[in-house]
Amino acid sequence: PHLMFYILTRPDCVWCDKAKQLLEEKGEAYTASSITDNPLFIRLMLKADLRTVPQIWNGSEYIGGYTHLEEYLNAN
Repeated sequence: PHLMFYILTRPDCVWCDKAKQLLEEKGEAYTASSITDNPLFIRLMLKADLRTVPQIWNGSEYIGGYTHLEEYLNAN
């Protein structure tokens, strides 16, 4: 069962927009937050060695970026 997807994005990010569009097309609920909204997001990403956006989770399960999301949705 799918939980709520959570996406870390940034403004003017084509892959972030594609990820949100894909979730909408699949009828999946999601929440998106921009890394520019809170300086803590960037610090946490760097600490976790995550260098790109989007970063996507389904509940507490880490999915990855856009291509990982595509694979995940096609497999489930």
